[in-house]
Amino acid sequence: MTYAGIAIAYFGELKLDNSNPDFLKGTFFIFLCALSFSIYLVGSGRLIPAVGATKFTAYTMTAASIGVFLHYFISGNSNLHFSTPVLGYGIMLAIIATVIPTFFISNGLKKIGSNNVAIISSIGPVSTILQAHFILGEKLIFAQVAGTILVITGVLLSGWRNRDI
Repeated sequence: MTYAGIAIAYFGELKLDNSNPDFLKGTFFIFLCALSFSIYLVGSGRLIPAVGATKFTAYTMTAASIGVFLHYFISGNSNLHFSTPVLGYGIMLAIIATVIPTFFISNGLKKIGSNNVAIISSIGPVSTILQAHFILGEKLIFAQVAGTILVITGVLLSGWRNRDI
């Protein structure tokens, strides 16, 4: 049900924004991101009990940082001149929006398992649609609302079903 909701919201957006030549390319990259995140969830569900949530998160954040630095050096972009406020916002963004949530996810995986975290994570696209509308002023269409309702219903039903087992 949650995947059907995401598909309905996506195809509604596709009809709304078919003039953007990079829409499908962006969609492909987002799909790859979702695929890699699902691999991360499944793999971490097995590794966290073995090494611990904090150590696992430290290892994965270090690996991700190495990947960012490799990309930086390979791309040849040497423009690292940022103003102090931009640098401060970047550091706050890295800590508040990346490091802290990653530790929360790892500890959540340890406590409730990768299947439940994957189900709860399906609320992410819903949150993104609502934030785009209320914060960025993007147009909200019926397909997004219908898809959102299906995603939330699927998550609630899944949680309710798992509680009865």
